[in-house]
Amino acid sequence: MPDKCPHHKVVIIQRSLRQYRLRFFELLKARLDETGIELLLIYGEPDEIEATSGDAVDLDWGLKIDNVYFKMGSRTVCWQPCLKYLHNADLVIVEQASKLLLNYVLFFSSSYQTKKTGLLGPW
Repeated sequence: MPDKCPHHKVVIIQRSLRQYRLRFFELLKARLDETGIELLLIYGEPDEIEATSGDAVDLDWGLKIDNVYFKMGSRTVCWQPCLKYLHNADLVIVEQASKLLLNYVLFFSSSYQTKKTGLLGPW
């Protein structure tokens, strides 16, 4: 059995949680639980266009937030209000997308903090 590291915490931030990703996150959480690593999955609602697909789901152990979408010309950008949940994370993983404003904040701040930030996607 692997050594337990109960003081480690990984946070994954998804703009929305889609049905096809659910099993991945469930398996990942189970594996990290086995090794004593805490996983926090933070996710919000899809934008208006993506919501029409109807594949957004909820997860009882995840943390759902209220994303804020802004129209900037022909583009839509998204603010994910979750900074307050990241202060004790050892690793923060975000989606690879230029429309996610949180990514810019995290990557700028990681240049002067010891917190590690990684990208997930596209998938």
